[in-house]
Amino acid sequence: MLKGLYRSFKRSRLFFIINIIGLTIGLCLSIMLLLFVFNELSFDKHFKDSDRIVSLNTVWDMGGHQDIIPIVMRSAVTEIPITVPGIEAATQIYQKGREDVIYEREYFQNLMVFATEPNFFDVFELEFIEGDKSVLDNPNTVILTDKYAQIIFGNVQRAMGKKVTINDNDYAVSGVVKELPANTHFHFDVLTDFNYFKDWPSIEFFAFFKIAKEQSLDVVSKAIADTYTAQLDRLMGGMEIKASGVTEKLTDIYLHSKATSTLGERSSMQFVWLLCVVSVLILVLAITNFVNLFIVQGETRMVEIGIRKANGADKNNIIVQFFSEIGVTVFIAFILAFGLVVLLLPHFAQLIDRKITITQLGNPVFILPMVIIFVVTVILSAGYPSFYLAKFNPIDTLMKRLRFSKQRLTAYIV
Repeated sequence: MLKGLYRSFKRSRLFFIINIIGLTIGLCLSIMLLLFVFNELSFDKHFKDSDRIVSLNTVWDMGGHQDIIPIVMRSAVTEIPITVPGIEAATQIYQKGREDVIYEREYFQNLMVFATEPNFFDVFELEFIEGDKSVLDNPNTVILTDKYAQIIFGNVQRAMGKKVTINDNDYAVSGVVKELPANTHFHFDVLTDFNYFKDWPSIEFFAFFKIAKEQSLDVVSKAIADTYTAQLDRLMGGMEIKASGVTEKLTDIYLHSKATSTLGERSSMQFVWLLCVVSVLILVLAITNFVNLFIVQGETRMVEIGIRKANGADKNNIIVQFFSEIGVTVFIAFILAFGLVVLLLPHFAQLIDRKITITQLGNPVFILPMVIIFVVTVILSAGYPSFYLAKFNPIDTLMKRLRFSKQRLTAYIV
């Protein structure tokens, strides 16, 4: 097989190099686009029990025009878990926004700050490096991500117990957690205690509920929405504006949320489908070009095929030979394509404004489609030329009665 490929390379180096380059570039572009697609589809799925976490939204109905906002009242979390069975944990978040953190007169700008309670970690199970969730029960305490513990204090251990100033308030660093993965629709750098916000009656808070495993997600979600709607009815009194509650799955927020905004990032499923189509088109064009060039080389291979058939090789032997050669060629193109992806991915991620890391290339969820693409590419690339070039009579090939049409990429007997 390798000898045959080497002989083929020696006979037509230019064709081989053009084929490899064309297929490599096509595969590289397709792989990067598919990495983007898989990254988009993976948002928030890394959380444990992500399929059982829902958010609660408020629906405003003003004269038939509805607006869905992703925030709710404080009572949604203080009262609903008590009255609705099947809720394993619930939490609320107040998004303080981007603040400057000051440590010993040194300013660290634009850190994302959330205020929340210890039950945040019952819904979103994060890894603690230092401290534990109970620290948020104490006033004027903060939890940092390991990234900013390193940036501000040099290492995680030195951060513990240090005082920082945020918006003219002093806080003690009481915990450090692993930074959230890039494929999370919300991100924070600092978590502060929730004590200041506990008695706020207004609609200000993002709320999330984790449904118990043995409960129906749809049934409990509807009960949460109905109970919150009753709370809103009491709040609104006799006002003309109608308000109600609606839930949505955590894993739907990034691509499918109907709310006017989210706690963090959002994208569009239509855009994901568009990139899927573009990726497939690029791959099809690369394979088509590969097949066309291979058939164009057929005229140089026909004598070899005729000699092999005259020496006893049958059609199946010729087909196996072509499949082997093309399989090795495609494998080389894949290796080169992955090398290009490693080199170009940081620039591609910056271009599309997404945090796509090289480590995602090793994700089993991504590897399986790559194996399928490899197999499909080999079959599509080798199928037509192999069966086509192997069908001709050895006498016609040896007597050079075959002529190739450059327009139709077919051969005919003269």
